[in-house]
Amino acid sequence: MMNTKCNLYGSHAWYVPGVKGMFALLGWFLAGTLLAGIGQAIFNRLTPQSIHDYSFFLFEPLTYLPAFIYVYRKSRCNRQTVIGYMPDSRSFVTNVNLWSEGVGTQECPHFRNREKVRMAKGMLHIFNGDMPAKVEPFVRERLIGRHCKTYYYEYRKGARLISPALREEIRSLFREVGWNKEIHFDGYVEDYEW
Repeated sequence: MMNTKCNLYGSHAWYVPGVKGMFALLGWFLAGTLLAGIGQAIFNRLTPQSIHDYSFFLFEPLTYLPAFIYVYRKSRCNRQTVIGYMPDSRSFVTNVNLWSEGVGTQECPHFRNREKVRMAKGMLHIFNGDMPAKVEPFVRERLIGRHCKTYYYEYRKGARLISPALREEIRSLFREVGWNKEIHFDGYVEDYEW
């Protein structure tokens, strides 16, 4: 049975901040308060006295806007939403260390977008009869050297999907050995890039 407690509103996930995240959220809230205060002061200067009471209703939502954008950005990371889709039978989950370098910043090395991308599946037919004999062993050895033998054969059979970055790496290996024609993978699927 899938855990749906975190999936209360469709595909939106809840961001649960750690200690650093709480301070960042507080900072964005204070920035929003400052922004709303400046906006309200400008509004009160430029408008007649009779509508100053309404400036609160106009600028109060601005207080929460930066914090809302921060939480929205954080909840777009796949690593934040994966826990909501874990089976109830699983007791432990491996997660990213919140104290690790760069986690929680714009340049987080572990960030994975929730948008699906076009992934290649399989490369059994990538080496065709027109290719010179030296191409196949060159590409195979380089991919095994960079990724390992198990991954190479999983990519080849389609058990492991081929990301856009890896597709470009494979194409560059073909170009390196002198094959400049189009490379055709066995198929394509839409999936998350993990």
